[in-house]
Formats: sequence, C-alpha cells, structure tokens
Amino acid sequence: MSRQNLRKIATKNGATFPSAVHEGHPSIWHLSDALSWLAEHGYAVDAATLEISAAARELNTAIQARRLSADRSRELESLMA
Repeated sequence: MSRQNLRKIATKNGATFPSAVHEGHPSIWHLSDALSWLAEHGYAVDAATLEISAAARELNTAIQARRLSADRSRELESLMA
C-alpha cells in the first residue's frame, strides 16, 4: 500500500482513522495504529508486520522516555495521572 493510498483511506475515514502524529505535508501516522485500523476494517495486514510495528513503537517510546530529564519526566507523569 502506498502512502498516497493510505492518505486517501485516512481522509475518507477521518472520523474513525487514527489521528496523525504530524499533520502536514506529508502527514505521519504511527504504523502500528494505521495497520491495526486497517486490519479491523477488513484490509489484509500481515500479522508479523503488525507485531513488529507495535514492538518498534514500544521500543522507540522507551528510548525517548530514557532521554527525558528527571524533571521533565516528573512533569509528564503528573500530567498523565
């Protein structure tokens, strides 16, 4: 599936499609969110690709969290509480 095709699907299904991480040119989605949505809506999605994309997202999130300063980390935790 091309980026253009995904964008067309996202535009057509804006109410239910996952929000873009970055709205712009181009818009960017988390791959795991987009693949999960596609699978839930009847599109053929390779299970291994979905699993790898979810693992990559978790790993990237963990790496970014480690880079936060202790003060910033406490601020974010208080916002999510």
